[in-house]
Amino acid sequence: MFICSRASRSSSSSSLVSTKLPHYTLPAFPLLALLLARRWHQGTAAESRSSLFARIAVATACVWITIALAVPAMAARFFPAYQLFQASRASLQPNMQFAAVEFQEPSLVWYFRSSVEGFLTPLNKRRASDFMNAPEPRFIVLPTPVAGELFPKPPASWRFFTVSAFNITKGKRVDLTLVLKAE
Repeated sequence: MFICSRASRSSSSSSLVSTKLPHYTLPAFPLLALLLARRWHQGTAAESRSSLFARIAVATACVWITIALAVPAMAARFFPAYQLFQASRASLQPNMQFAAVEFQEPSLVWYFRSSVEGFLTPLNKRRASDFMNAPEPRFIVLPTPVAGELFPKPPASWRFFTVSAFNITKGKRVDLTLVLKAE
């Protein structure tokens, strides 16, 4: 049973999907690789092709493993959530609750859940002050202009960590502030 939107039915293309993102085709690659290997192995001079195939397969696997291990580690330092985590790491406590306003990226959970047991609570601006005024230790991540607007005169015990970085998922630069209440 196909469920398609009105926009995709009225489209002049032959596909039900309006976007053609590369990851849609990725599940086909293992099968294609196996079919190619089988075909390559069945040809004439199978012995020489087999050793060539083995060398290419090992080299390709080594390249992809190197890329998979090196690139994320090098790129992580440019992400705003990672930078906030590194800046505030020493002040985090395991029992803290945390929230975010206008920045709900999965990377927040990825980095901060390694040090904090609480779960990410997405909030709007109206609920941010109530969240921070609750009694337990907590922190909130929000755009820097919003932090200045919501917390113009914070208590002296609160700590502020601010970063400016490129948000890859949105394709633009963001200025984020982490407001932390340790208690």
